[in-house]
Amino acid sequence: MDGAGEQEAGEPSRFVKVDDDALKDALDSHLRFVNGTRGGRRATLPRRDLSNRDLARVNLAGADLTGAHLVGANLTRTALAGAILFGADMRSIAAQGADLTKADLRGACLAGADLTNAILIEVDMREGQVAYVEEGDLSVSRQRLTPSDMSAAVLRRADLSRARFAKGVAAQVDLSDAILRGARLNGADLRNANLTGAILVQADLTDSNLSGATLFGAVLTDSTLTRADVSGAKLFGTIMNGDIAKSGAKGTPLKPGTILDRPLPDLVADHAEWVDSGGAKGARLELPGAELAGADLRNTNLAGAKFTGAQLARANLTGAKLLFADFSFCDMRDAKLRCADLRGSDFSRAFLAGADLSEAVLGLHGKGSSDPVRPTKLTRARLWSARLKGAHLCRVDLSGVDLTGADLTQADLREVDLRGASVTAEQLARAVTAHGGTTE
Repeated sequence: MDGAGEQEAGEPSRFVKVDDDALKDALDSHLRFVNGTRGGRRATLPRRDLSNRDLARVNLAGADLTGAHLVGANLTRTALAGAILFGADMRSIAAQGADLTKADLRGACLAGADLTNAILIEVDMREGQVAYVEEGDLSVSRQRLTPSDMSAAVLRRADLSRARFAKGVAAQVDLSDAILRGARLNGADLRNANLTGAILVQADLTDSNLSGATLFGAVLTDSTLTRADVSGAKLFGTIMNGDIAKSGAKGTPLKPGTILDRPLPDLVADHAEWVDSGGAKGARLELPGAELAGADLRNTNLAGAKFTGAQLARANLTGAKLLFADFSFCDMRDAKLRCADLRGSDFSRAFLAGADLSEAVLGLHGKGSSDPVRPTKLTRARLWSARLKGAHLCRVDLSGVDLTGADLTQADLREVDLRGASVTAEQLARAVTAHGGTTE
């Protein structure tokens, strides 16, 4: 490549320096190549030293960056779809919002990288054979099979759907709210990883190391955990098919949960007395992590009750008064909340797939309302295919809420905040959305 020369004595010999003019020419030519413009040429930058370069928002889709030295580079919102980054050193890069769809990252090192909101769909991060140059001569290079390394990297809200990361290293990685649907993580080292709220539906975690990992509110339905090490893993509010003990995983996780010492109806009666007396009598209902699947709680007064992380799948809460109740991290698949009063309640990171919230009251009465309570809190809640027909959501903060497939027919969405919400225009067309809703 023009303008490229071997590094000076005393510097690592395995990378080739690139001057600014040569890099600009390569990027301009590559952009013409991507756009199909005459004179374009694919960027081929193997083993180039691009450390600490500002490559933000540059189009490098399909570029060859095999073994490149990208340590500390700025790749914010950079287009790298289909790029070859085989064996690249990408430690501490800033790649927030970058598009790495189907990129080849085998043997790459992403330790300490920031890939918040990045797109890594179908990325290949398996082991790769990396060549290390000795004495400046490839003929005497040595090779070492090394796994991709994402240790201590930040991938909050990143999309790694169907990514291949078999035997990769991701110890202490932050994958909170990341999408790992269908990902192949078999044999991966995920020790002490933060997987809070991560979607691991149909993920293959066979033989992986999840010891000490945090899986609060993570969704592992239809995932494979055969021989996965879950020793000390924190499973509070984790959504699974069945119990972890029957998953084929090994080790003992931390799954704190309240064990009922009395029949549930008695506890509910005590709570009603506590509400009616303003706390002077009875006892507040506090059942964090309790197994309450299928519980019949119709028309009960559970205002101020605490169910954090409880298993409430298929529970019937039709017509219940749930003001200021805490349902954060709860598994509420297919729960019935029809006509329930949910104002002021907390459903942060709750899993409400298939739940029926038809005609439920979650919002207030519009601008200038003197309503003494506040709207329902739904931070990072998942309402996949939930029924919200006729639900009152006026002034509710739905930013970042996943409404995929939800029925919003005649739902009152006036003055709601929908920024970052997973919802379609077709869904919104069926709802009441007048008077200043926010979608951008």
